[in-house]
This record gives sequence, C-alpha cells and structure tokens, in this order.
Amino acid sequence: MKLFCAIVGVAGNAFEVDIAEDASVSALKDVIKEKNRVTITCDAKDLQLFLARTKDGAWLGLDEAGAASVALDKGGHPQHLNTKLVGMGSMERINKCVGNLPDQDQVHVLVKVPLSNSERQWVELLSSLSWNDTKSLCSSHGSTWKYQGKPELVETLVEPLVGHYNAWKRGDEDKQNHALHLVMSGPGTGKSRMLDEMKGLLYEAAVRSKDQTLIDRMEKPYVFRVTFENGTQATGSLFNPAIPELDISYRMLYQFWTGGTTFGIFSYHLQTFTEQRLGIEDVIGILAKLEKKDVKEMTVILCVDAFQHLMNDGSKDCPFYRVMRSVCGFLNSSRAFTVCVCSATIEKPVSEALAGSPQKRLFLVPPALDGKEIFKPETPTKKLLVGDMGGHGRALETLDLVLQQEGAHVEELDPISVIKKVVDELKHVYPGLFDRGVFTPAVCKELMSAIISQRRYDVTDAIGDLTVDKLRSLGLFRLTSEGRLECAFIFLVELMRNLPALVDEISNFDEQLTRSVTTWQQFERFVGFYRMIKSIAFRGTPISLSKFHAGARFANIEGVKITERSPRKLVQAVSQHDTNSGSGVLSVTTSEHGNVAISDMDTVIINGTSAQAGDLFMGIELTTIGGQQVQCNEVIQCKFLHTKAKFKEETYAEEREKAVDDSDVFLLITSSPVAKFDPPPRCGIVSIEDFPQYFGPFASRAFRSLLAPPNINVAPYQVLCLVEGLGRKTADKIVQERAKQKFTDVDDAVNRLCDNPKCATAKALRLLYWRYSNSNVDTFMQT
Repeated sequence: MKLFCAIVGVAGNAFEVDIAEDASVSALKDVIKEKNRVTITCDAKDLQLFLARTKDGAWLGLDEAGAASVALDKGGHPQHLNTKLVGMGSMERINKCVGNLPDQDQVHVLVKVPLSNSERQWVELLSSLSWNDTKSLCSSHGSTWKYQGKPELVETLVEPLVGHYNAWKRGDEDKQNHALHLVMSGPGTGKSRMLDEMKGLLYEAAVRSKDQTLIDRMEKPYVFRVTFENGTQATGSLFNPAIPELDISYRMLYQFWTGGTTFGIFSYHLQTFTEQRLGIEDVIGILAKLEKKDVKEMTVILCVDAFQHLMNDGSKDCPFYRVMRSVCGFLNSSRAFTVCVCSATIEKPVSEALAGSPQKRLFLVPPALDGKEIFKPETPTKKLLVGDMGGHGRALETLDLVLQQEGAHVEELDPISVIKKVVDELKHVYPGLFDRGVFTPAVCKELMSAIISQRRYDVTDAIGDLTVDKLRSLGLFRLTSEGRLECAFIFLVELMRNLPALVDEISNFDEQLTRSVTTWQQFERFVGFYRMIKSIAFRGTPISLSKFHAGARFANIEGVKITERSPRKLVQAVSQHDTNSGSGVLSVTTSEHGNVAISDMDTVIINGTSAQAGDLFMGIELTTIGGQQVQCNEVIQCKFLHTKAKFKEETYAEEREKAVDDSDVFLLITSSPVAKFDPPPRCGIVSIEDFPQYFGPFASRAFRSLLAPPNINVAPYQVLCLVEGLGRKTADKIVQERAKQKFTDVDDAVNRLCDNPKCATAKALRLLYWRYSNSNVDTFMQT
C-alpha cells in the first residue's frame, strides 16, 4: 500500500512510501528512516508517528500537514487546531491503524523527529525565559533616596547620545561615533545607583535633544543590569577564554531566567550548550523572539557594574581587557540601538584597556550627595555629622542606621560615640581603608598634605606608595572634576590620629583633635588648631606659601616658600603681646607650657584676650626667590563681624598696621565678605566665601565656630567635658544641677558651680550659651 507522510513542523515536505498493509508500525518507521537518510539522523525506533486525522475523522491536506496548522503542545505532542492527534503504537498493524486510505493530495501519517540534544536544550532554555526589568543593582536602603545631580548628568549625556543614535541609523560602526559610558568612582559613592537610574537619565537626555524619534526609542528600552558581584560575582577566569563576551551574555540571560537556580548552577548549565552561540548579540535575538519584535526596532541599555572584579594583569590577554573590548564591539555593531554603561572603582585599567583604541568614551562621576537633602537636619550637631560623611552614600547610610539604633534626639547624643560607631561599621565595609599596614604614618602625612594643599592630581599620580586611583578604590576618597583629592572627614580624623611624631612632640594631641572635631571652639582656637595641623602635614618639606595657605587670596608671594621644621603646639599666652617681628618679643609666657621661645618655631600662640595686635602669631622660616632664608613672624587676625557689609581695604590696612612689619606674613580671616583689592606683599585675606576653599574638609568646623557655643542646659555630658576649661568634674556638676533646675543665665551657672567667680572654670562657663526652650527648637541651643 502507498502512504503519504509529512514531518511535523516542516512545510511542503510530504513524501510517499510503499509498505505491506499488514506490516507493523515499527517496520513503517524503518521505511521512513531509509527514505530520509539525510533528513532524519536519529534511530528509526526513536521516531514518533501520528495519524493525520482530525477529531471529526477528516484527513489533513498537504498544506495542513505543514508547520502552519500542526504544532507541538508544551508536552511535545502534535496537535491540530488545539486537538491532539492520535499516536501510532510500534506494535500495531498499519491496516488497523489507518483503515480507509485518504484521497489523493491528503496525508495520513505525521512523523515527529526527536530533537537533538542541542535543540532540546534550546527549547528548554526558551521555555524558562521571561523578560524581567525589575532587577536593581543598588539594594541598600539608600536606594530609595531621591536621586541627586540629575540635571547636570542629563546635560552631559545629550550630545554623545544624539551622535551615537545618528551613527547607528546610518549603519556607521566607526568607534569614534559610539560613546561608551564609563562610571568611575570609589566604592559606596553611587555607581550602582547611577546605573539603576540610567534609563531615566537617558530618556531625559533624549527629551532635551528634541529628536522625537530618539525620544520614542528611549521611552521603553530593554534594560540589562548585570554585575560582577552580589550573587553573579566574577570567578577569577572566563567561562570560555575563546569567547570573552559570554561573561556578559550569561549574566544578561540570568536576568530573565525563571528557573530559580543560583547563577553558578545556571552558568554551568549554559556551558554545556556547545553547539549554540550565546553571545551578547544572540541574547538580544532571544529577547526579540520572546517579545515578538524585530531586533532593529528594539532599544537596549546594557549596564555592567563592578568591572574591577575581573582579573587584570595589565596585559591584553587578561579577562578585564578582553571583556571590555567585547562590550565595545557589541556597542559599535549592534543591530538593536544600544547604549552601554560600565562602572568600576578603578580608572587606570579601563584607560589601559582602551589605550590605542579610538573608541569614544564618556566618563561619568557620581555626584557627591548633599546629606542635608536626605536627612533635613535641624540641629548643628546633626548637620555636622551629616557633613562628616563627605557626601559618600555608603557612609551616609551607615550614619542613618546608627542614628536609628541610638533612638534618641540628636541634641542628646554624644557625637564622639556616634562617630566611633559609624567608623566601626565602615571598617567592615572598607577593610583595606583601615589597614594600618597601608596607611603608615608617612603615608598619612603625605595624604594630609595633598588634601590641605588642594594640589591637582591625575589618577596615575602616586601619594606615598598608593596611586590616586588605588586610594579612590579603597573608599571615602574622591577625585573632583578639577583633579583635587578629597576625603570624608570621618576618615581624615583617622589619618590625623596616625600622623607621625605626635606622642613625644605634641602633648595631648588626641584630646585637642577630639575637641576640635566634636565640639564647639572659639574661632581663634579653631584657626590655631588648623594651623597646627598644617605644620604636621607639611613638616620638613619646603612648600610655596600660596600652597601652604591654599584658598587664601594673596598678592606678590611668587617664589616665596615656607619650611615647617617641627610640628607645632597650640598654646595660650597669659597676657597681651605685640606680634610683629620687630617688637623685640622673644618669648611668651603661656598657661600650659610656661615660657616658649618664638624662634623655636614649634608653637602657634593665641594672644592674650582683647590684644590690639594679631590674634595668633608664630615664628616661621621663609625662603625667598634668591634662595635667602628669612626668619620672621606669621600673624593671623580673626575678625568676627555680624554684618553683610564688605570688609574694606582701609580697614584691612589698619589691622595689618597693628599686627606686622613689612617682613612678616599677615593673614586676615573674616566672617564677612570682602571688597576686591590687592593685599600688600606677603599679605593675604580669607573671606567667609573662601572658607570651603581655605579650610577644605575642616570648613564645617570653621562655620560652627562662628555659631553660638554649647548650651549649658541641653549639651550632652561628653560635649561639656570637651569644653576648654571645664573637664569631667565640672561637667558632672552641670548635669546634676540642671536636673534640679535649669540655669537661668550665665551668672546663675557661675554662682551655683563655682566658689570663685573669677576662676578659670567661671571664665569657661561665661562662654557657654544658656537660653532654654521647652520645645528645644532654638538652633542656638544645640551643640
């Protein structure tokens, strides 16, 4: 008998076979196999045969037997119009199965050829994929904070995005026309968050471009967010050294994998797909098939986080280099319109990987966070704590958690305790940053010098044994767009505690540091402390006077250098003194250190109260343009003015006349704005607008010194202990007395706490603020 057969899923393939009517179905399989030796490669016994008859008894026509009307259900069973077809058992006789033969141009046997191993894997993979765009790279609680810096970032993105899009439309694969976005910054600064926000940022950039076709494309892109950490971390070697892009494409597939396995198991499974290409472009093709879209109609944003975890030995054979280049290749030639964004904590390897390549690059730096926008701090204490995090997201998150754990009003907290707890938590986050083996005293000194002098650096420049790039990768350091190195104040304190030669040469340095960091000081004392820090940071290294006092406005000091021979002590003169070097004052009696010689150049002297001359003075050594060494005085005058009127040149000249000779260095620091004028030679000025530039990371302390002192009625015990002239004993008495009844004014405090109203303790008490409000909303009441 003659039977017409067709292979399931292949249109127009009907063929005829001759077989005895009483032959078995198994024999029919052998005949079919023999008839199609090239097409059918499996064993005959593995074929599955089905009657090509519908549920109403009609036979399928030649066209119906093709792929259009016969499909496989989820179990792999052929069906016609959602009705399963009847299978033919191997032991059955053909005449009993078939019955009456169909008419000409009809098919009565359908042949299902089993899938090959690779085909079966492919079907299995596709059935376990479903597009998922909900994954985020940043999962910490700060990920819900309002994103900052959007307008500036969007403005940066517009031109490269438009150029990239126009080149893609032309089919232009020139590397110079396709920008690779590179997010470079230290850990905990917002790189992952920026990648999470890239969809919205790029859409805003498209809107700003006013190109409607680009806007339409960027409105609903497919966003891949892959990472080399957090569950899909790098393994130390590539999945397939011959195909480096698999380390990206496997992670892309994992984003919409529904199988529920770990990435390790998933990637191991994919590596068995030896006959399938699963490169980055192939993943886009799979997504297009799932979404039933033409690849060219799709817009894709590929975000790759934590590139630094790929092994990098600086060669072109290392995983870092090869994977980075594969991303570039995909970016330049993708059939879909694609934007690629990569992040890393280190910039040098990225630059080296792209060295010699004309690949266009757009470097993006996550903005420093404005903590005040996040926390809305109402009190000076909280403002100070927030500012100490240096705008680093991870540090701000840690502070937030510590404050929540404390569970008290911020004005009642011990700031020293809060800072210590934050630092302890950050040691777990940034172990390399707190390694004393890395940050030796010598390195700490160089770092302090680099930060205070505000020199400009490149990522490859070295500070001690560490490059700026390496420093940034450790955490809490930032390189500004101007090339200046910044450090969160909480870590700057750690650097200062580890400065060399302090125990023997500066007594009670740690106490002075703690007091300056955590509580209010008189402005003159704070300025003196900062000048003392400079003497330590620049010790033994001749440095230009302009860099030593970076941020101040000087005139005519070109070529003049200052050399600090030893770290200075901050001392208080017991009486008033003339401060110019020609006055004949050779030594000064101080309250803590007896007589000190100005010529020893190891002190910063705070002048006696209400002195007509400078507020602070010290002996210094200068080197002039001709190499001549000159010993003179450096005098600092602090003018605390409650006015918005500009400080005038005439007033400046009067202050200078009282303080210095022509050979001395004079610096006036004022809380008011300053009129424009050129100071005389070796003279400078710092206005309140210059505080951030002059005091750098200490600026918040400078501003705090201009505010009211701690409030005797609410300041925490630990803060009272640190007030100059009080100590623990008096702080204990204050806490006990105010618990009985709040102090009504300063005189009330002196009467209740001191036997002698003229003693040192009484003087310290008279500096404190006292006004009390039950609502505790008066900011001057807070520390």
